[in-house]
Amino acid sequence: MKKTIISAVALGSIVAASTIGASTASASTVAASTIGASTASASTYTVKAGDSLSKIASKYGVSYKTVMKWNGLKNTTIHKGQKLSIKDGKKNSYSSTTTKKSKNYTVKRGDTLSKIASKHGVSYKTLMSWNGLKSTNIRVGQKLSVKGKVVSTNKQPAKKPTSTVTSSSKKSTYTVKRGDTLSKIASKYGVSYKTLMSWNGMKSTNIHVGQKLSVKGKTTHVSNSKTVYGSNRLSKAASIGKQYLGVPYVFGGSTPSGFDCSGYIAYVYNKAGISTPRYNAAGFYSVSTAVSNPQVGDLVFFKNTYKAGISHIGIYLGNGQMVSAAGNRVQIESVNSGYWRAHFAGYKRLNAAF
Repeated sequence: MKKTIISAVALGSIVAASTIGASTASASTVAASTIGASTASASTYTVKAGDSLSKIASKYGVSYKTVMKWNGLKNTTIHKGQKLSIKDGKKNSYSSTTTKKSKNYTVKRGDTLSKIASKHGVSYKTLMSWNGLKSTNIRVGQKLSVKGKVVSTNKQPAKKPTSTVTSSSKKSTYTVKRGDTLSKIASKYGVSYKTLMSWNGMKSTNIHVGQKLSVKGKTTHVSNSKTVYGSNRLSKAASIGKQYLGVPYVFGGSTPSGFDCSGYIAYVYNKAGISTPRYNAAGFYSVSTAVSNPQVGDLVFFKNTYKAGISHIGIYLGNGQMVSAAGNRVQIESVNSGYWRAHFAGYKRLNAAF
């Protein structure tokens, strides 16, 4: 769904999570820098060409919102030559182990510009600039110039929480209640909504309050540890979603070369470990459950945008913000802005995320 957008936080500043200390070692030398080392800086910063608030903030180890607060800014728009107050006056360098690599990188299956760029501590736009690329399309075997350094981190994989599942036999019929959907009912019985349709000879997902449905399975109760795991995956989806800020909007797109709103959701959720097919916005709506208190990573739906009915979808980021493929790129916007507020349809959680 296309819509003109005024501003958005630059991708490069979000991808770059920290500043890597420059090394003068040879190609085979590994250099380590000390955590928290700091060098004095002036109390003001002069905006340069290509700067964004996030990029400047990352240099000083703070959030772009902090820089906005220091300077009484009401939006993220800045201009070259503008003076910004930097109250902590220190630039931070963070501990990392870096190994200088060859200046060429060979594209592998599954690679994207964003993925390659993050390995070298730069934005995908910087990588495009180094290689004179006019689009994000790349191919397996392609040689790319990479002037940065590969960042290695020693993270232990998070353990998947265990969950206790108990089942109890139920009657062979279920009476539809207010707020029910086929997906919601099906999830209670550990089956898909298509299975439930098959049991009842249904040709559509439409149901009504008081309707009797044949349910041949068992009601499944899951312990809270699985709920926590679901919450963790939702938070991860929100974090991953922000890595693709600036990726172009392409109708029908579902890869980092270009996304539309639903293709973006399917790609990000699967990357976060929430398995889901690619649906359109209305399809995601039908396999999700309404939530009154949305968590970061839940889905936010809009209706009657470029067509009647549910027509746009985004990932909720908290504080009234969402990230979605809208206008001409993936970007962060306020759910409460005039346009989106007028088309708001509600918050839901994908059934596969419970």
